[in-house]
Amino acid sequence: DSVTRREQMSAAHCPAAGPSTQYRWRFDRVGGQGEDIRQWILMRNCALGPGQLGMCIAALAAATLLIGTLFAVHGYWLILLFAGIQVLVLGASFLAYARHAADRERIVASGDRLLVEWTCGTHVCRTEREAKWLRVDYDSRREGLIRLIAGGTTIEVGRYVPGERRGMLARELRSALAH
Repeated sequence: DSVTRREQMSAAHCPAAGPSTQYRWRFDRVGGQGEDIRQWILMRNCALGPGQLGMCIAALAAATLLIGTLFAVHGYWLILLFAGIQVLVLGASFLAYARHAADRERIVASGDRLLVEWTCGTHVCRTEREAKWLRVDYDSRREGLIRLIAGGTTIEVGRYVPGERRGMLARELRSALAH
């Protein structure tokens, strides 16, 4: 079926990253064959994708090596060495950025089940619980993560949602688990 509701929200702060990083929160409600499926995708809203950043870093690396080569032609070989080191550092920073550009949390409430999937770099952690045993715990005064508690286990969600929006997400999760 079709998506009946989709929201996109962004804000300027997340404790897990730098204060200038933007985040995107998407909520989909999909109904199919009598079953109500709700899905939240919580992810960083990166200003540049890995491909765009790679092009910028490649241009910087080319300019740095060109300047280093020009100095080396004039007898200043040490500058080319430092230019090479700078290019290696640029490459390392690109790899770190690209590895975490797709970090996200996905929460799916489907019937009597709740699936939480957290992707960080190449690591994916997936947990599924029965909705009737889950309790949503969020204290807006602490601005911590939202905790989904079932028995003796706790699942923390909301890493990519700004503190001022976590209360709204907690209310939507409580509503989804009540159905």
